[in-house]
Amino acid sequence: MSTAFPQTRSSKVHPALYQPNGLLRWASGRFFRHIDVDTRWTEAVREAAERGTVVYMMRSLSVLDFLCLDYLTKTHQLPRIQFVNDLGHWMREPFGRGSRKRSKQELGDEERALGRTLEQHGSALLFLRRPPTLGHFSRKGERIETDQTDLVRELVEAQRKTQWPILLVPQTFIWGKRAGHTEAGALDFLLGPVEWPGRVRTLVRFALNYHNALLRTGDPFDLKAFLDQNPELSDEQAADKVRYAMLRRMERERTLVVGPNKKTPTRLREDIVRSPRLRKHVDAIVGATGRSHADVETEVQRELRKLCATPDDYTISILHRLLDRVWNKIYDGIDVDQEGMARVREAARHGPLILLPSHKSYVDFLVLSDVFYTNQLSPPLIAAGDNLSF
Repeated sequence: MSTAFPQTRSSKVHPALYQPNGLLRWASGRFFRHIDVDTRWTEAVREAAERGTVVYMMRSLSVLDFLCLDYLTKTHQLPRIQFVNDLGHWMREPFGRGSRKRSKQELGDEERALGRTLEQHGSALLFLRRPPTLGHFSRKGERIETDQTDLVRELVEAQRKTQWPILLVPQTFIWGKRAGHTEAGALDFLLGPVEWPGRVRTLVRFALNYHNALLRTGDPFDLKAFLDQNPELSDEQAADKVRYAMLRRMERERTLVVGPNKKTPTRLREDIVRSPRLRKHVDAIVGATGRSHADVETEVQRELRKLCATPDDYTISILHRLLDRVWNKIYDGIDVDQEGMARVREAARHGPLILLPSHKSYVDFLVLSDVFYTNQLSPPLIAAGDNLSF
């Protein structure tokens, strides 16, 4: 079975491979070679290619991400992309249909193009989400899905027609270690949010961070095994579950590096003050002391300002450069157990981490934070100072 896959990737589908022009080839080699590729990705893709058809999965539509992935699949000699959805008019078939505003017939053509690629056991890249645009939201601010083809359902339908497994490989490009925020700011309004960056923000972020860009991957998803285990699901139900599983795995890998989307300190304090548990304590203090609610709430806000963590990505980056020199001055460097870090990273994929140092030194939390940052893991929040003064 392992030799069947290369034989199916014949020259019949080779002309559909994307070929960048000379300038783009130079730019790809100049900038994309710096990307830190997760070794799990190359191993997982090669293993998946031996078992079945590889379909690369990404979260948000991005020309930059496609160009990076196309470059990396060539560099690492992995299954090449023969289909990708929704990339616009500047790419030839099968990477675009001439316009972003497509008719139903053209959308059907995209479904058929993906179907033909899978029939020939060619690899595809699917972006699961499109950036929101004006007109895609209701008056309440809720996103409205426009008329578009469901290519995940096409994957499900294609898998039901064959015994040859389709392996979905979720992956995420990380262009910096700044997490997004749960509420948009003025800069997000002008340049697009971190989740859906505009062209200017994309280019600036890439120019500033291409030396530190990362490609991270989740475990491949065996579509055939999933359908065999859930025969009662309709195509639409199966597609919804597959889509959710992919997005969850991608978000998990992103969160490992940059941490979860953050609330502003003000929003965090407001949420705590409004919580029923805290309101009960405020009412109890008011009843016992006779103080006004406003007086007690002012004290609560003052204490919360001391307690709420406000990590700053720029400060962390500067401290990392400083501490790297400090460790080599006061110590002989830091010896990191890489196998242990791999176990920590794997544990973080399954839930929140709580680190319990021996506390033989006040340097412990600085060392742990810097080691996490160096090894592409989000530094932990530190329970210290006023948080432990009880």
